[in-house]
This record gives sequence, C-alpha cells and structure tokens, in this order.
Amino acid sequence: MDHDTLIAVFVVIAAIAIVIQAAILLGFYLIARRIHNQVSGICREAKQNMDRVVAAAMEIITSSRDPLKAVTANVVEMSRIVRERTGLLDEAVGDWTEKIRQHVQRIDQLVSTFIEQADHTASTFQRSILGPLQEVGAIFKGVQSGIDFFFSRHQPSTARESTHDEEMFI
Repeated sequence: MDHDTLIAVFVVIAAIAIVIQAAILLGFYLIARRIHNQVSGICREAKQNMDRVVAAAMEIITSSRDPLKAVTANVVEMSRIVRERTGLLDEAVGDWTEKIRQHVQRIDQLVSTFIEQADHTASTFQRSILGPLQEVGAIFKGVQSGIDFFFSRHQPSTARESTHDEEMFI
C-alpha cells in the first residue's frame, strides 16, 4: 500500500474513533443530564417535605409558646408561694418552740415552788403539831408510869434476886 492510502485509512479510522468517542460523550452527557434532572426532582421533593416539616415545627413552637409561658409563670408563682409558706411555717414553728419552752419553764417553776411549799408545810406541821403532841405524849407516859408505879405495889427487888437474874443471862 501506498503511503497516501495508508494515511487515508488512518484518517478514516481516526475519524471513526472520534465519532465513536463523540457518541460515547453524548451518551455520558445525556445520562448525566437525566441523573441531574432526577436528583433535582428528588431535591425539590425533599425541600418541599422539609419546608412542610419546618412549617409544622414552627407552628408547634409558635402555638406552644404561650402555654409554655403560662406554665413557666405558674411554676415561678408556685415556687414563690412555697418559699413564702415555708418561711411562714418556719416562723410559726419557731414561735411554738419558744412558747413551749416558756410553758415548760413556768411548769418547772410551779413544780419547784410547790415542792418548796410542801417541804415548808411539812416542816411547819412537824414543828407546830407533832412536836407538842410528842411532848404531851411524853408527859402522859410519864404520868402513866407514875400512876402505875404508885398503884402497882411493886416491891423493890433484893440484890440477891437481881444477881441471880444477871447470872441467868450470862
């Protein structure tokens, strides 16, 4: 073959190769475009769905803002009332404790005073009544012994009898 023919064959083969490459590139372009369109559609649907979800979430947040504010205000108010009542209760318990302490002191003083007065009354009773009664009793006993001695006709014992009695005990 001749040099010109050979060049013509190579040019034809190169042209066919370039056409095949152009067809393949066109196919890649068409596939990429179709994929791009599908991805764009999916993105649009996802964006629409996300917009609906975001709108619903914002609606929930917006609609729950006022009830949450009310709940928060109620919790704050309840906390304030509990603190206030706890303070009042603490104050009342302190007052009760002080009053009970004062009453216990007063009862202790009353009991101490009562015991002192009872001791004083008992000692006064002993001095005023029992003492003279004991003296009168002693006088009566002495008088009775004298009367018994006077009327008994008891004769004094002899020394011998008393010695004999002492020997019996030894």
